[in-house]
Amino acid sequence: MFAQTIFFAFCIAVVSSLPWTGTRRVWGVVLAFLINTLLATWVVFLALPNTAGPLYGDVGVITLWFLIANGGVAFAFSAFIEEEVGVRRWPIGAGVLAVLTGILMSMLFSTNFNALRYSKLVGEVEERQWSSDFQPKDPKHFRVSSQENAEMLSGRAIGQGTTMNANGQPNSIGSQFQVNSGVSSIQLIEHNQWTVVPIDWKGWGPQWDSRTPGIPGYIKVSGENPIVPVEFVRLSHGKELQYTPAALWGKNLDRLVWYYHPDKIIADKHLEIDDENTPYYIVSIALPTIGWWGERVVGALIIDPVTGAGAEKLIPLGEVPHWVDRVEALHLVHRNIDYHGKYAGGWMNRSIYGNSVLAATETHFGYGSNGEPVFQTGITAHTNTGGDSVRPDSLVAVYYTNTRTGKTTEYMLQGGATEQTAIDQCNLLGDVKNKSYHGTTPQLYNVYGRISYVVPLQNASHGFAGVCIVSVMNVQVIAWGPSAHEADLAFKQVIVNGNSQIAIEGTSNLSKITGQVVRKEDQIINGSTSYSVLLKGVPHLFTIPASASDVIVVTQPGDQVEIEYYNSGERVMPVWKFNNLSLVLQASVGQSAVEEKATKDLDTAYMPSDDKKIDGALGRLSPEDRKLIERHMNKYVSQ
Repeated sequence: MFAQTIFFAFCIAVVSSLPWTGTRRVWGVVLAFLINTLLATWVVFLALPNTAGPLYGDVGVITLWFLIANGGVAFAFSAFIEEEVGVRRWPIGAGVLAVLTGILMSMLFSTNFNALRYSKLVGEVEERQWSSDFQPKDPKHFRVSSQENAEMLSGRAIGQGTTMNANGQPNSIGSQFQVNSGVSSIQLIEHNQWTVVPIDWKGWGPQWDSRTPGIPGYIKVSGENPIVPVEFVRLSHGKELQYTPAALWGKNLDRLVWYYHPDKIIADKHLEIDDENTPYYIVSIALPTIGWWGERVVGALIIDPVTGAGAEKLIPLGEVPHWVDRVEALHLVHRNIDYHGKYAGGWMNRSIYGNSVLAATETHFGYGSNGEPVFQTGITAHTNTGGDSVRPDSLVAVYYTNTRTGKTTEYMLQGGATEQTAIDQCNLLGDVKNKSYHGTTPQLYNVYGRISYVVPLQNASHGFAGVCIVSVMNVQVIAWGPSAHEADLAFKQVIVNGNSQIAIEGTSNLSKITGQVVRKEDQIINGSTSYSVLLKGVPHLFTIPASASDVIVVTQPGDQVEIEYYNSGERVMPVWKFNNLSLVLQASVGQSAVEEKATKDLDTAYMPSDDKKIDGALGRLSPEDRKLIERHMNKYVSQ
């Protein structure tokens, strides 16, 4: 590794010392070369410059800066020593040439001249219908632990932990190691979301201690259940981690990657565990596509932090093992989607005309209904040309980027709320505001047929405080609870209480069942009463808010009932309509009219027209199949 550092430093020193040849002083050239070599060695050792892009990438850029500095110093030196004006022109000319080269190439690769190329960095974007791809989410799988919460819990765990040194003596983990939340990851482990938080060296001192064999383990924080204790996973003796981001010299993770891949860019790195709970560092590798910029992830390295094995093998994007949840880099995905919205119409349109200019709002990591890991990016409209301001309440689409393959899918959502708007609405709720809770890291889920933000709430110390759920298309449909389950029930009650006055997105998930009540229990959630009913021979519970039915209060075991419910596929089903067939009550004419209208409006909301059904079916087909069907339909129409 050191030989590679010396080689790059030597090349930089040779080129940057050229202006000194114009001074006609051999000793000056030699001295400048030695000084440049020492400085370049220090810069290369610290910066680990890559050679990706024009002029050998970062190495070329560093060389230009050295050339500019040497040209200026050599010119000043010759001004004091030499009298021939012609001699002094060569040093300053070299510096000016370096400056012009840097400026010219920066302009050539900028968005001003490559707007359309930047807009295509995101790749091919497939348009699909959100309600067709995302099924209702079980609240027990809502992610309720934020990055700040996981970091806080990990810090407490590392402060209380101990490990054994090579002499068999106990050491406090917190005295030698620290949480490295910057390379943590959210991972689906046995169908549950966990935050895997690595620990790393705490400064240089502990690494010089021969009694410390390495990093003793890592930390797991449940992303779905805040009452699950934080788990410090202790590694067996001889399996301590050696190659980490904070390690020194040749065991530094970045330095190891740079040694094998100096011609590539490290886009991201984080710790993940495989199916056998063995930790690996996943390093995302990118290459520039537009000069020095326009980076796109091309693959990943799966590095064993115990031995360093795997650093030499680049696995292409889309070919990583299934246990790896993230290869794409969040900041690159967000930036490339932002380019796609801003520059699809060209640089002039974005800077002057402002016609259909879009921008990315926030990007968060999550999982789709099929368990595939994705980056969720909101898309909204600009408020002015040439600027970066966005309209907070005009979400026009959501992009889902598969973090294993890089494939991006667009879901249109005209008029939805942005992530920040959802957080603000949650923060304004009475109980949330009074208790000084605040929302963080919203996630998009299908909650009872409507696209909704699930917003974890935390207190001032970043401790978990509850969950808020807010509809993307109507922020008035909002509820919170001290747990994901209670927030889900409260949100369900808001939907049911709203009756037909609340439009419901998605396809029909309503089912009807008739049966005998064998058990009924009540519970109070956020001051409102809700009932759970179990029917004979039915392996599901039905949840009914008291306000949803006049007769639920007097319903007893043994009564025959008819239930219309949301078929969400969960153990507990939310009820839309409840009727006790054992109680024959006479409704007034006015009440019957209201119920008839509510039922009609509900059917309209849940049962789209034939045109919408056809559009939804076509939206689920591949582009090739869709073209084939459209061609046959055109033949039929022409006949």
